[in-house]
Amino acid sequence: MTGLSCAVLAVAILLASFSPGSWAAEIEEKDWGIAIGYRIAKIPYPTEEEQVSEFIPLMFYDGDIFYIRGLTGGAKLYNDDQWQIDLKARYRYFDIPAEFQNLIRGNSLDVGGEIKYHITDDLDASIELMSDDDSRYYSTLNARYHLDSGPWDILPYATLRL
Repeated sequence: MTGLSCAVLAVAILLASFSPGSWAAEIEEKDWGIAIGYRIAKIPYPTEEEQVSEFIPLMFYDGDIFYIRGLTGGAKLYNDDQWQIDLKARYRYFDIPAEFQNLIRGNSLDVGGEIKYHITDDLDASIELMSDDDSRYYSTLNARYHLDSGPWDILPYATLRL
């Protein structure tokens, strides 16, 4: 082996020994994912264009403190076996013809908080209070059930918004 080959081998061994993969047994794996969505929305105003559509890049991550779930993200302020209190933000679309979207810029990042109660390991109920860019408030009551059936994770839910 030449001096250069030994140096490359030594650096490779050094990097491998300090890589996060070598510590995998010590680090708990977090749930994460990347997806893409496609949305089609009917425009509720009288226009020539009746609908808008777009591709949406989505990320999912559920860490100990921070999370991202598609168009929603936040920070867990308090989390135990029964209760969870979060600060959160959600991206909301404003459906107008594509030609006016850049002019009006109606899409919004709503911010607020959520209190979630874990009824059972598989059933959650939550209430959230959110506000948009114009300080208009709304509240949402949610219930979600987690059904784990072999390779399938099914999450049916119901939402009531005021």
